[in-house]
Amino acid sequence: MLFPHALNIANGFSLAAAFGGDNYFVSQLINIGCGLFDMLLIYWLVARWLSRQLGIAAALIFYCIPAYWLYGSLLNGGEPFFLTSVLLSMYALTRALVPLSTSTRTDQRLFLGLAVIATVMANMLRPIMAVWVIAVALMAAFVYSRSNWQRLKPQYRQLLLYSGVVLALFVTATNLDSWFYGIRIAPSRIETLYSLATGTDPNTHGTYSAHLQASVNHELRVAPSLNQAYPQITRHLETTLQTNLTHIEPQLGSFANQKVQNFAREDYGYDWSLYNLSPHGGALNHNWFHWAPIIVSLAVIYWQGMLLLALLSILMGLWLQWRHHYLNTYLMMAALLFDGFTLTALPLEVQGRYHVILYLPIIMLLICGVAGVKLWWRQRHHHLTIINASNSISGA
Repeated sequence: MLFPHALNIANGFSLAAAFGGDNYFVSQLINIGCGLFDMLLIYWLVARWLSRQLGIAAALIFYCIPAYWLYGSLLNGGEPFFLTSVLLSMYALTRALVPLSTSTRTDQRLFLGLAVIATVMANMLRPIMAVWVIAVALMAAFVYSRSNWQRLKPQYRQLLLYSGVVLALFVTATNLDSWFYGIRIAPSRIETLYSLATGTDPNTHGTYSAHLQASVNHELRVAPSLNQAYPQITRHLETTLQTNLTHIEPQLGSFANQKVQNFAREDYGYDWSLYNLSPHGGALNHNWFHWAPIIVSLAVIYWQGMLLLALLSILMGLWLQWRHHYLNTYLMMAALLFDGFTLTALPLEVQGRYHVILYLPIIMLLICGVAGVKLWWRQRHHHLTIINASNSISGA
């Protein structure tokens, strides 16, 4: 077994089927429930740091994303589980490091434990959560450089404990998966090499490679044992990776451009729905095929609107960096997550649905921009009120 995250996703839905029955609607209902829970978590996080109004706006922006709405409502993919785990990790870590006035020490410890569990769960579904841990560490260093170390000493101690435990579990993930499933899981190096070899395939522009998948499956079938198969697969993937890098080097710019486009494709919700409907004939499949221009256009326009507003927020953030503004911390954290998840995804295999993790930092950037505009408008209105009052007094 090369991809333990596929087993983990299947195991999650199997657990739900054990209680809810072998019905496709059960898995759909779970993903819909994850989407609603995500709305609540986004609302709480934004309301905790900014305001309730902005929390409601952020939750609605997330829920109205057309592509994700289709994917998270009609299908049983693993991304809703993943996003819920990420948001739960953010929520729990916030409650642990910046507790409410009514929280006790026990509450903080419980939330810190929940943050560890949620982060590990997210990494089991999509092994990219090291980016989150690194971003939190960089953010802590940024806050440390601008604040009193002694005042934040308890928070830094908890954060150090959280990061250490999570990274230790990441390192031992392969052994833990092998123990849990009772089979020998391939070393994480093979999974990384496979994703890199797929991500550098010039024939597929870094997307899924059926040829590479077939060759790896062949190695697994013909090898007498896994002890012999895994080293052979490692050598095969290393050779494929070097060959791919040699082929794309002369056209690296165009290859990278095409790969970014594949990663940012916002038609994944429609495409995966059509793919699941294709084995079934009838009017629904026929109509769904012909609705493609409307559905995909709506998804792309919404996605590009989010990106444009996020870009404007980044420009505002660059201007605010010259001032000690409270939004700087949130803007920097969102930018770190956006850059981290994007840069680590591009060398690997890309699919449109893999960029759903970017929705969170983009919404954070967008909402910070709205908060900045609201603050500017309030200050401008206050300034004009003072000027008018001064003119009235002078006229009197």
